Amino acid sequence: MAPLVEDLLHPDVDGLRHFLRESGVEVSEGRGAMRPLCIVFSFVHGTTTDAGAALSALDGLDRSRAATARRHVVGRLAQDIEAAGEAGFRMVVEEVRSDREFDDALATRVGAELWRREPASFAAALAASDSLSRATNEALTRMEVGELLRGIEREPETAPEISRRRWDIIVAEGFWAIPGIDVERTIGSCGDRSDKLIASLISSSVSVPPSTIQQFEGRTIIRALEEVGSLFDRDRTEPWLQMLRNCKQDLVDALRSRELKFAPAISRLTHSVDPDYVTCDDRGDPWYDALSGMRGALTAEEDTRLSAFLLARALGRQSSDPAALMRLSLWKVHGALAAGGMPSDGWRMLRNELPFVLPWQEWDRCWRVRSAVGAKFVDRNLNVSDFVNLVEDPELWWQVASDTSHVWGGWKYLKQVQRRLETDGSSDPGGRKSSALRSIL
Repeated sequence: MAPLVEDLLHPDVDGLRHFLRESGVEVSEGRGAMRPLCIVFSFVHGTTTDAGAALSALDGLDRSRAATARRHVVGRLAQDIEAAGEAGFRMVVEEVRSDREFDDALATRVGAELWRREPASFAAALAASDSLSRATNEALTRMEVGELLRGIEREPETAPEISRRRWDIIVAEGFWAIPGIDVERTIGSCGDRSDKLIASLISSSVSVPPSTIQQFEGRTIIRALEEVGSLFDRDRTEPWLQMLRNCKQDLVDALRSRELKFAPAISRLTHSVDPDYVTCDDRGDPWYDALSGMRGALTAEEDTRLSAFLLARALGRQSSDPAALMRLSLWKVHGALAAGGMPSDGWRMLRNELPFVLPWQEWDRCWRVRSAVGAKFVDRNLNVSDFVNLVEDPELWWQVASDTSHVWGGWKYLKQVQRRLETDGSSDPGGRKSSALRSIL
C-alpha cells in the first residue's frame, strides 16, 4: 500500500499514476490488478529489491497481455543481471531474444551472464539470427580470455564455436590442456593456421590427428618448431617433424634464409638432401650458421649422422667454409668410426667424398677420413689457424697432422702451421702441437 499512499500525498511524483495508466490498460483483472502492479512498481523503482515478489505479481496477471509491466521488470533485472535468480534470469534472456529494441548495453551484459551460467546455451545462441545472437556475439568480443577459459572448462564442447569467433583463445595458455576439447573440430572451425597455434599445440602436449597437421604449411611448422626449440620434447614434436618429411623445399628455404636452427628439423633435412645440395652465398655457408646456433636435442644416432653429413659437406665442393664445418664435426665422426658407432647411411655420405684408395686400405675408415681432411686443408690452402684449432684432442690432432704430411703438398703446408704456432703460442697451451709437428717434420 505504501506506493498508493505516497501517490495520494504527492500525486504522480514517483510516476505511479503514469505507470498504472500505461500498464493497467493491458490487463483484464480490473481493480484486482492494483496490488500486483504496485508490487511490480516498487521493485522497478528500487523501493524494494524483492525480485521474487515482482515475478509472483506478474504471475498473478495475464503475462501475455501485461507487456509493459513485464518489460519494466525485465529492465530492472537486467541492470543487476549477475544477481538475478534463475526464473528472473530466464525471463530476461527470453526478452532479449524477442525484443529488437532492447538496450544494447544491457543486452550485452545479459549475454555475458548467459556464458557464465550456461556456456552451451551461449554457444548455441551465437549462430542464431535473433536479438540474443547479437547480444552474445557482442559479449564474446568483449570477454577476457580467462573468463572464456573458465566456461570452456565447464563445457568443452563449446570450444569449436567459441574459437570460430575468438581466434586468440586457441593460443591462450592452458586452452589445449582443457580435458574434453575436440582438437580436430576446434582447429577445423577456426581459420588460424599460424605458427603461434602450432607452438601452443606442441607446448600443451595435446594429441593432434595427422589429418589436422596436414592442414598446416611447412614453413609455418618450421617457425613454430623454432619457437619451441628451447622447450623441446621428442614426443611433442615428432608428429610435426613427420610432416616435414614431405616439405623438403620449405626446409631448404628456411635453411638458406637462416631461419632453421631447430636440431630435429635440421636432422630431418639431412635425410632429404645431399651434402652439396644447398649452395652458399655471400653470407657464408647456411649449414654452418644453422649448426652454430642449433637448439633442441638429438638422439646419439642423429647427432652422429648429422656430424657425418657436415663433414661430407666440408669435404665436398659447395661449402664456402669447410674448415668451420670440419671443426664442428671431425671429432664426433672420428670417435664414432673408431667405436663402430657410425650409422651405415652416415658412412655412405662420407665415403662418397673420400679419395680413392686401394682395396686393402679400405678397412681403416678413420685413416681415410683423417687423410681426406688433411688433403682438403692442403688443396684449398685453408687458413693455418683453422688447422691449428681443428680439434682440441691432442692425440687426434697429431694423427691428422701426421696423415697430412703424407698427402701431396702436405709437408709444405705443415711448415706454415709450425710457423704460426711459433709466432702465436696462445693457440697451443703447453706446446703439445708444436712438439707433435717437430716429431712429424
